[in-house]
Amino acid sequence: MGVGNYYLSHAQTVYVDMWDVYSSDEPDTRWDYQQLVDNILEVLSPAYRPRHLQGVWLDRERKLLAESDHFRISLVEWESYFAVNIETAICPESRRRLPRGGLLEEAMAIFERLNARYPLWVRDTGWTSMPYSVQQLVSCSDRMPV
Repeated sequence: MGVGNYYLSHAQTVYVDMWDVYSSDEPDTRWDYQQLVDNILEVLSPAYRPRHLQGVWLDRERKLLAESDHFRISLVEWESYFAVNIETAICPESRRRLPRGGLLEEAMAIFERLNARYPLWVRDTGWTSMPYSVQQLVSCSDRMPV
């Protein structure tokens, strides 16, 4: 039985297929993984503060790669793809100061830049995904509980 699509509430998520990250049939997984992390960090604005080059574990699945006053970027290795998450900050005060629609706007800006480096996917249902586009990201946001 499959595990379905990775989902994180209070976040926007895109998926990157592992074979778009790994450079060959016999990948150097550490190097290719670090390239993915580096590419994610390179598309972020200067407002983000990177966390240790390998990331910091937030829980058993998510690694924190960078954070700003309002958002954090986490990465999850999930079955055959990576989930890149733009999460709202954990601090309630920061969440209160966040403008309405701020998470979606921030995610669109970051994902557009990342989509120039990797073909991205977004959740369609719990079990299916579809190619990333701004319209699909907005559409998926409207259907998902917050």
